[in-house]
Amino acid sequence: MKPKKLEVTNFLGLKNLSLEFPEQGVFVITGPNGSGKSSILEAMYFALYGKTMRLPGDVKNTAVINRNAQHSSDNPARAVVSFTFVQQGKEYLVRRELVRGVHKKDDVSHNAWLYDLSGHAGLVPETGVVKVNNKVEDILGLTPEVFAATVFLGQGKITELVEAKPDKRRKIFDAILETDHLVKMQELVRGDLRELQTKVKALLERKEILEQGPSAKDLEKELQDVEENMKQVIERVQVFEQAAKELEEVQRIKGDMENTEADIAALRSEIEKLKEAAERDTRIRLIKELRSKYAELEQWQIQLEELTKNKDKLGKDLSNWSERINELKLRVVQIEGQLNSLEDDVHLSKEKEILAQSLEDLKALRSYLEEAWNAIVQCRLTSEEVLQLVLEERKLKSEINKLEHFVEVVSSSDGLINSYFSAKQNMEKVEKEKQEVEKELFILEQSQATLKERISILSQDYPNLEQDFLVSRLAEPLHVGDTCPVCGSEITKLREIPLPEDVLMEFSQLEMERYHLEQQQRIINERKAKLDKEEIELREVIKECESRLDLAVLEKMGSVKSFDAFQMWLSAQREALLERNQRVSQLEEQIQSKRDRLKSTYCSTLKRLCNQKEIKEALLKGSVEEQLSQADQGIAEMERRKKELEAFSQQVREQRQDLMLALAETNVELRKTQEREEDIRNTLQETIHRMKQLSGQVSTLLSELKEELSRAHISYEDYELLKSEQESGAADQLRALKGKLDVLEKRLEEQRKKYLSLLENRDVASEELPVQLEQAKSEYEVLLGERGRLQASIEQALQKEAELNQVEVQLDALEKELNILSRLSDDLKADRFPDFYRGEMMNEIVSSASSLLWEMSGGQFNLTFDSDSFRFDVVFDDGLSSDISSLSGGEKVLVALSLAFAISQHFAGSLESIFLDEGLAWLDKENNTKLAQYLQNLEDGAILVGIVTHSEEFAINFQRRLYVNGGKAQWL
Repeated sequence: MKPKKLEVTNFLGLKNLSLEFPEQGVFVITGPNGSGKSSILEAMYFALYGKTMRLPGDVKNTAVINRNAQHSSDNPARAVVSFTFVQQGKEYLVRRELVRGVHKKDDVSHNAWLYDLSGHAGLVPETGVVKVNNKVEDILGLTPEVFAATVFLGQGKITELVEAKPDKRRKIFDAILETDHLVKMQELVRGDLRELQTKVKALLERKEILEQGPSAKDLEKELQDVEENMKQVIERVQVFEQAAKELEEVQRIKGDMENTEADIAALRSEIEKLKEAAERDTRIRLIKELRSKYAELEQWQIQLEELTKNKDKLGKDLSNWSERINELKLRVVQIEGQLNSLEDDVHLSKEKEILAQSLEDLKALRSYLEEAWNAIVQCRLTSEEVLQLVLEERKLKSEINKLEHFVEVVSSSDGLINSYFSAKQNMEKVEKEKQEVEKELFILEQSQATLKERISILSQDYPNLEQDFLVSRLAEPLHVGDTCPVCGSEITKLREIPLPEDVLMEFSQLEMERYHLEQQQRIINERKAKLDKEEIELREVIKECESRLDLAVLEKMGSVKSFDAFQMWLSAQREALLERNQRVSQLEEQIQSKRDRLKSTYCSTLKRLCNQKEIKEALLKGSVEEQLSQADQGIAEMERRKKELEAFSQQVREQRQDLMLALAETNVELRKTQEREEDIRNTLQETIHRMKQLSGQVSTLLSELKEELSRAHISYEDYELLKSEQESGAADQLRALKGKLDVLEKRLEEQRKKYLSLLENRDVASEELPVQLEQAKSEYEVLLGERGRLQASIEQALQKEAELNQVEVQLDALEKELNILSRLSDDLKADRFPDFYRGEMMNEIVSSASSLLWEMSGGQFNLTFDSDSFRFDVVFDDGLSSDISSLSGGEKVLVALSLAFAISQHFAGSLESIFLDEGLAWLDKENNTKLAQYLQNLEDGAILVGIVTHSEEFAINFQRRLYVNGGKAQWL
């Protein structure tokens, strides 16, 4: 540990101190007696371990806090120590605070914080006295006792080890060497040994379990047998399957035979049918030859039939054309009668001229009426527009008066409105802060209730624990066999009861928390009272503003949230006022313009139209609209009559044209029809003459044909029936079917031979084959499952063998470790091991101390040690030896310092600093000089040495001096 910076407030004799230490070398701390020199070392010791060397284990004593520190109920006296140090390259800051009780001055609360300034946690501290104490011991690797005996040597402690009796000296070194840890080591070794034996036993049991059961080789052999059986079963299954296939082949051939027999029967039936068809084809062929011979007969017969049909058709056509001629003649007479009945065109023309003149007169009157009506309508519309504009003007002027009044009122109350909105906003802030304060106050009250409950529990338990601790402290100087100063009896047993520091620490933390909570509650209550006062003042301001403001203004202010929003609304109202004034001006101009147009345009039009008598009467009677409607109806009626006349005249003309055209077309058609009738009559006569000629020729040839048919035994009816038939080709089909029948008969013979051969060569009965095949397959499935089981068993066996190998490797390692632990346990069980360990360590310490003492004394003497009697002897340079108790004070100091440096080197890890709190006044000048020379040799080393002394003769040997006086310090 190497100190870096110390800051102290009101601790022991130090009031306000801030001190930075050099990195290496030697420095002395000087000053008058009682100035606080030793308090610097005490402050560092207290910062590290939470206790002091002069008041060990009792930081609750108020004497630790500087007696001149100010104390009051609001600001209790407190001592604060902050210590920055470096350990193994890492920088730490430890801070402790002692606060005197408010109600009981003898009560002190203790708080602690530890910061790892070079760690990843940054400035997140370790808090709590117990946690900080344990963490510091872990960082330094030293208990408070070893630290005080090696790094910090307090007042009166340097020669204590030298002057002690051997038994006490043995206890001191046992505490430094921590020989009591050997017992713990034995227990740990025994525990590890038992745990290791348990593991070995478990592994042996596991090994025994893994060695049970068949091996993988045996299972593989069994698997080979199963696979051999599977091969045999597969061969049987193949034989049965082949037999099944042969059975299927026999059944297939039998089916083919039956199909072939059915095909042969069908072919024979079809052949019989084809024989009849072949005979019919022979007759058809003979008929065709005769038909070819008498081809002219068929042609003449066809011609005769056609002529007969034409004759009948011509007769019908002749009759139809005669009827058509009569119809056309009748139609000519009718058309001529219709032409004579049509009306004359002259009368229709005169009627149309009279109607056209009346229509033009009525349209002119309507035009005047329409112009008058439009002028009246425009007058009415313009008057209504003027009226609407006047009403809008009056409404806008009323709104303008109201807005001007409202703006004037608001402008006169601008400051009051601003005050009102400001008070409203502040009121909202105050109400929000009050809600937060009440929430914080509720949380504090809950925390106080929990804290009071815990303090009450600790207050009940602490007096008994403190009483037991005080009794233990009073009995500390006593030993077994001494006389009790209270009862006078012999002491047979002593108990050392530690101070319940955890209870004290928790109690002090709770007291500090309670103090902080009370302070927070007081601050919150003051804040709440201040907010209540502000709320009352703001409500009075709001009330005053509301009493002085206009109701309309207040109503509008209630609809906005801030003064700026109200000002924006007011600005919008002013703009609206300006817009309304502009609109009024526009309305006045529009009203005047419409009035002028009403006088100049529409009135002059009506005066001009009054020159017409009908218009004037209509205007006087107020029936312009009615007259206009009647004129429209008259015009519509005349136009309708005019259209009807034009349509009727057009219809007459069209009818006359259609009748003339129809008459001409009918005459033409009549002439053509008469000509056609004459042609048909001539054609009919020619046809009758040709029919007579063909009839004679047909009779002659038909007689000859019938004679030849009779000779061939064919009736004329069969001839007519078969002459158009075609040969079916039955002879060719008959030859093909006979060939196919021969092929099928040969195939049937081959199938019979193969069927009989297969039946003779079969070994297995057809009814037993499916059962045997199913049995073989079932046996194969069983063997397949057995093979899967054996494969899984082999896999498990291989895993067990691998695990067994691992267990054997683990057993080998554990047995080696067990052998080592057994030997170590046997060694630790030896009664002389603690003495051996103590003797070996003491020899190393004394050897280092003897070398240091020889150097410090300038080669005058060195040190020896007897482990049995635990006695230190000094051997002088002349060979004489002496017990160290017979040495002078200065010589004892040198021996003690050599032992201290040796112990520090062996038990303080890598020694980076050492502090001596001793006056060194009894050193003679020679030893003083020798010690100073030794320490000066450490100036350039890595170690930092601090010496507290009031000897000026000793201090002047060193360049760096820290002067302490009145609780303050400065470097000289």
